[in-house]
Amino acid sequence: MIQSQNVHLNGFGVYLISRAQVAQSHQRRFRRWLSNHRIDVISAHHALVRRSLSGGRQQRLYLSLDTTVVWNCFCIVWVGVVYQGRTVPVAWQVVAQSSSTVRLWMIQRVLRQAARVMPDAVVIVLLAERGFADGKLMKYLKENLG
Repeated sequence: MIQSQNVHLNGFGVYLISRAQVAQSHQRRFRRWLSNHRIDVISAHHALVRRSLSGGRQQRLYLSLDTTVVWNCFCIVWVGVVYQGRTVPVAWQVVAQSSSTVRLWMIQRVLRQAARVMPDAVVIVLLAERGFADGKLMKYLKENLG
């Protein structure tokens, strides 16, 4: 995926060394691998994020908290690291609802996930839109996540 800069199954099959001659064979192989229940995607992602953030010399990290509604039936609550004008997702939770308004406990869950992968001795600045202006959330951030 990194070499092809593509997330589609047929986009990165050409970079795979295999005896398969047909693109469908590559796609089937990737689908089997992606549906392997023994792969813990969240743990692998968090390990990669933790590793990439620990190598930097930054004294301050900017995190973005937001929600995204997908197909009018799922809401993704996510936190990402702002890096070179982009946001790289660090933690997220998918909720089956059509509204971007989520409960406080869901936001807290995502923020706890993000806090677990943040490096020590780094100042964290949390960026969020006015929809997250909640006194209880601010109190939680101050008392529980520092």
